[in-house]
Amino acid sequence: MKELRVIFIGTHLMLLFMVNVSAQIFYPADTIVSTITYDFSGGSFQSFGCVGLDPTFWLDEFDDTVRIEFTNAQTDPAVRFWGMNPDDSAKININGLSYPLNSTTAHYTPKVICNVAGSPGPEGIAFSNDKVHGIPSGNFSFQDIYIDTSNVTHIEIIGHGGTGWGFAGVVVLEPLSNYSEQSLSPNQIQLFPNPSNGTVIISSTQIDQFKVRIVNMIGVLVHQTTVSTEHILDLSFLDKGQYFAICSNNKFLDTKKLVLR
Repeated sequence: MKELRVIFIGTHLMLLFMVNVSAQIFYPADTIVSTITYDFSGGSFQSFGCVGLDPTFWLDEFDDTVRIEFTNAQTDPAVRFWGMNPDDSAKININGLSYPLNSTTAHYTPKVICNVAGSPGPEGIAFSNDKVHGIPSGNFSFQDIYIDTSNVTHIEIIGHGGTGWGFAGVVVLEPLSNYSEQSLSPNQIQLFPNPSNGTVIISSTQIDQFKVRIVNMIGVLVHQTTVSTEHILDLSFLDKGQYFAICSNNKFLDTKKLVLR
């Protein structure tokens, strides 16, 4: 894979040798997409006040199961767990085989506290005995567990006891586009008004067609469309807050910060 270099020259941005540009995209457990299939057994979808994640699939019985199938084999995918307490634990199978969870086979991101009464401490989960389990400071927080291996086509998550915790979805590295050498002005893409009350005009005088993906601050893809020259985005269904608009085609990539109020 070639190197990505970003160079500012005056008011222009030069992108050199860009290939296989990708972004980490979170797909919630209740999302229906063509590239990921979720299958749930034994639990149920529940909402407990974690805005941006609710509802999650709640596993509160031994052997409650989530099965995830990828159309395209993944490298280092992640699963997002929320609300694990010390009595909650789970094991993971990869491609039909038991996958031991430890510091050499997987890693997890720092915890994120939901908009409810959070717990202190830097982490909410830990690995032991080849499984993941909650720790005392894990309640009302979520973390991504990255599976450090390639060619992942199936993930199976099996609950191993506890009072209940939520499976929120998966994080995958999704190609945005492939790029050749291209000189871009930061003003090629216009996004206005910004801040917006939900109606946003996105346009370009130099690019005929490009894809727009709206991603929230925790990585959830909440909207996507294809734009030709000028387009009106109706984002009134989204909560107020900050988002990113990722604009791309096979020659460029531009990311704009968007505020809805």
